[in-house]
Amino acid sequence: MKLVSKNSYSGLRTKVLFVLILISCNALADEKNSTAVKSPLRLDTDMISGIGLETVPWDDKTRLSKWSHLFTGKELSVSVFESTPKKLGAIGHSKNRVRNYPYDQFVLVLSGKSVLTDEAGNAQTFNAGDLFVVPRGFAGIWEEFGVYRELIVVQEEAMRTRQLEIEQVE
Repeated sequence: MKLVSKNSYSGLRTKVLFVLILISCNALADEKNSTAVKSPLRLDTDMISGIGLETVPWDDKTRLSKWSHLFTGKELSVSVFESTPKKLGAIGHSKNRVRNYPYDQFVLVLSGKSVLTDEAGNAQTFNAGDLFVVPRGFAGIWEEFGVYRELIVVQEEAMRTRQLEIEQVE
């Protein structure tokens, strides 16, 4: 039986490590460019329920906002947004003026209530379970009542380059 010297064992470990690195690099490259079978992605139900959302800074310091991305793909972005009511007085809701909404947005209201009023004064109320689309260019008042949480689907490029024009309204 031939014994392997300590130096040759070390060299063998280096070679094995090098081969493993090459294999993993090739696997990552193949994954990026592959035509492998794509499977549906189950969205995180805890985040949809509001568990584990990340607190985000908001211009309106009188309320707490949370946000988390559930999926970011090549074409779509899926997120959950949650906002608490304003803390001033007994208002119990947030009211903002939106100018020229920057992208089309699909919304599923998960909790709370939202009232959107366009520039012509047409108000629409959306409660938990309701679906709606905010079209690009929307301008008007957006009010959120209670602990408002929504599932949002937008085009990925629009989400990355968004520039919301929002001002607080009393």
